[in-house]
Amino acid sequence: PYEKGAQMDLNGPNVYFSNYNTPEVVLASDATEFEVALLRSDAKDALTVPLKGVCTIDGIFDVPESVEFPSGVDSVNVKITVLDKIEMFKNYPLTLSVPEEYTHQYALQDGYPACSVEVVKEDYVTYAEGLFYDTFWEGTAWAHTLQYSKLLGNYRIKNPWGTGGEDFVFTWD
Repeated sequence: PYEKGAQMDLNGPNVYFSNYNTPEVVLASDATEFEVALLRSDAKDALTVPLKGVCTIDGIFDVPESVEFPSGVDSVNVKITVLDKIEMFKNYPLTLSVPEEYTHQYALQDGYPACSVEVVKEDYVTYAEGLFYDTFWEGTAWAHTLQYSKLLGNYRIKNPWGTGGEDFVFTWD
């Protein structure tokens, strides 16, 4: 049966994730954690906010059960621990959220009470800097970084066309 939701408390803390959190988190092969920025509109009092983390595969991330905002602080970084079960070069989706009662769920604002990221661990390192020439686009060139992965034994130019699409990956003898 239908149950009416709680009315929004405009005087509530309004906790939300920063729009500057990147949707793709790329970790070095030895990295064990990353951070996500969490903000609030009203910083006058200290506040403990419950936090929920959901990944489609169990045992990949350790997400804190709550986050502490000290009095006068409107922004904190939430530290997410990456567990040993994570596989190299595999993408893992993670969605973080705060309960509705800590948000202004119907108000126009700069962030959302949920944040989704794709996390991947890889060993690519910078091999060279240069220009990527594309004859299809009438010889247009873009500055890019050539990266190398020792584990995969290949090179890549990440997102060479700037469209957010596929990477250019190759090997040579």
